[in-house]
Amino acid sequence: MTIILQNIQFIGNSILQLENFLNGQDVDILALTEHWKSKNELKNYEIPGFSMADAYCRESSRHDSSVIYCKDYVEHKTRVDIQSLSVPFIF
Repeated sequence: MTIILQNIQFIGNSILQLENFLNGQDVDILALTEHWKSKNELKNYEIPGFSMADAYCRESSRHDSSVIYCKDYVEHKTRVDIQSLSVPFIF
């Protein structure tokens, strides 16, 4: 199983480059940080051959965000038992 973690810094400008990179790569799970989108907006950024497993988007800062895409054949589930740990920091 191959997992890639990438700081994308705004998925809107990078989606075509990301798709080109993934073309021909043997990637099963793709984790992106700093996508700068809301969960609703992320629905517009589909990656062929992948499904969005889950995403975290802060309401106070769009820059602190992450999304996980899994190849269509990878079985996955959301760990709702630990979602409460994802809280915005305050300082």
